[in-house]
Amino acid sequence: MPSKDLAQLVQDLLGVKTFTRLNPVKATAGVAAAQVLRQNPNRVAFVYVNLSANDIRFAPRADVSTTLGIRVASSGGSVTALYTEDFDLVGLEWFDIADVAASAIFVMEWLTQREP
Repeated sequence: MPSKDLAQLVQDLLGVKTFTRLNPVKATAGVAAAQVLRQNPNRVAFVYVNLSANDIRFAPRADVSTTLGIRVASSGGSVTALYTEDFDLVGLEWFDIADVAASAIFVMEWLTQREP
């Protein structure tokens, strides 16, 4: 029986080939709310990681604030979304805001279709 690599296993599971994209919009969070992920119906999953020493708020709404949104703790706090668990939330537009300007983030999304 031939072995399968990870990409083939994921394709077998989802029934479609997937592609990853790193920090598709930006690599830092600032003190003003800003878009992190564009709305995309081809996104099946994403991970958002706070690499900074500051707390960040993350939400699928443009009015995210330091008191509104998912608190992503400093130094490695993360949010992960997968379509089989989080449904339509995965494909929505997402925004963030930080307590301090230029707070480093890592974002990876998995797509079923490459974008231009």
